[in-house]
Amino acid sequence: EELSYYLEPALAAYESDRVIGHTFGNEDFQDCIRRAVPDGHQFKGFPICFGHTDIAQIWAALSNAKAAVPTDLLQTRGQEVRFALRVKVHAFPEDVTATWVMLAVRVLPTP
Repeated sequence: EELSYYLEPALAAYESDRVIGHTFGNEDFQDCIRRAVPDGHQFKGFPICFGHTDIAQIWAALSNAKAAVPTDLLQTRGQEVRFALRVKVHAFPEDVTATWVMLAVRVLPTP
């Protein structure tokens, strides 16, 4: 749950970059992750943006075997594996939405 909370600044930074062309908060995100990930552990994250809020379509896109990155992330093996999910929906006029989803994992790799 704590790792999921730390993904919020990244999603805000991605949307600000997309909307105004300037990233805010990326340094905050990196600092949070450095503090949250213990020594020897790895962090992997996968952000993606959808133009809708349909959960079934979003999950289908994330779990599609053709999409190598989220599938690889979801199949992470190791010790002390911790998954995180964060979703942020930005609503705009005329029923336009930007739904940012970030999957992440923290893992202690096995030798």
